[in-house]
Amino acid sequence: MARAIRPHLPELLGSLAPDITRELAALIDQGSRGEAVKVKVIGLLAAHEPTRRWANDLLTVPRRERAFEDLLGDPQRIRVVRYGCPRCDRPPWFRFDLRDEIPVCPDDGVPYEAQETA
Repeated sequence: MARAIRPHLPELLGSLAPDITRELAALIDQGSRGEAVKVKVIGLLAAHEPTRRWANDLLTVPRRERAFEDLLGDPQRIRVVRYGCPRCDRPPWFRFDLRDEIPVCPDDGVPYEAQETA
């Protein structure tokens, strides 16, 4: 996503584009060295409404364009762990993939912790 959005940044962000381009380039370099940067890239793009909307549109795949059919049988619930800041009441974050880096609270600077779910 970081590489895909870079050509669109001037149109999306205007005068902010050079700064965001530099930040994305640094994150791409970190990622190529094996560092976990997914959460940082998403956070950077989510900080600006135009880039947040662009990323959401990129990730939204219309049902008719999917290359698979629904599975047969009854659906089953999959337990997804909810994480939250232990110090404040920011909205929860859900870890859908074990490779996802657990984020740090942008307000308090502490790592999110697993929370009990109902």
